[in-house]
Amino acid sequence: MFFARLLYHEGVIDGRGVDLQVILALALAIMKTALQEKRPITTERKITSIRINQEVLHLAKVEAVKAKITLGEWLEDAIREKIESKN
Repeated sequence: MFFARLLYHEGVIDGRGVDLQVILALALAIMKTALQEKRPITTERKITSIRINQEVLHLAKVEAVKAKITLGEWLEDAIREKIESKN
């Protein structure tokens, strides 16, 4: 159930139901990717709204696509880099 919820929130499945083997295969792929990229496997992400200049948002999306990561991951990395640069 944990992985089904994770896949649903990540947009991989749509709630109409998917074969258990498909869910497990996708979950395994997500775990392998996270381990290869040395990212923690977590579901602690929550939906958050922010007000942002649309030009800046577009530029961030472009950079995320270039880096082949989600916009959320790109923003998290940028925020972490900003915090670490101040320390």
